[in-house]
Amino acid sequence: SFSQTNKKKFFYKTKLYHINIPANGPLSIVYDIFSCLHALFLGYKKILVLGVSGAPVLIIFKLFPTVRTFTNIDGIEWRRKKWSILASKYLRLAEFIAVKFSDYVIADNDIISNYVRETYNINSHTIAYGGDTFKNPIVLNLNGQIAIGLLRKEQMEGLQ
Repeated sequence: SFSQTNKKKFFYKTKLYHINIPANGPLSIVYDIFSCLHALFLGYKKILVLGVSGAPVLIIFKLFPTVRTFTNIDGIEWRRKKWSILASKYLRLAEFIAVKFSDYVIADNDIISNYVRETYNINSHTIAYGGDTFKNPIVLNLNGQIAIGLLRKEQMEGLQ
């Protein structure tokens, strides 16, 4: 949102909020936490979190029993070679927090879903992406609430 020049106020009938913090690099942690807290204080009851970098904020959400969190953990980020040792350790801790403190964990594919089950003994919901998603969308029914996710594909080490 920080780098966007065309900041729309609505996407269809959904009001958009723009946070003037870079959403990439180390500041992505601040961006994610601020965005989640912003949604909480605006009174939203369902929060979608994409990625684990801001996961520590999920601990706070447990103080609000009517708020439901849906976290797409994205991948096994801490294993990627591009991260320093410190960043890798942080991402592993953030992954743990995301899985343990989210109401619903979403995985991009069955490999990640199996990893979550084997590592944390938690069943995640797989929402696969790819070309067929648009022709035959995958709809997730979570206790009467409907969710659909459209995501971009990104190669991950070991998941090609």
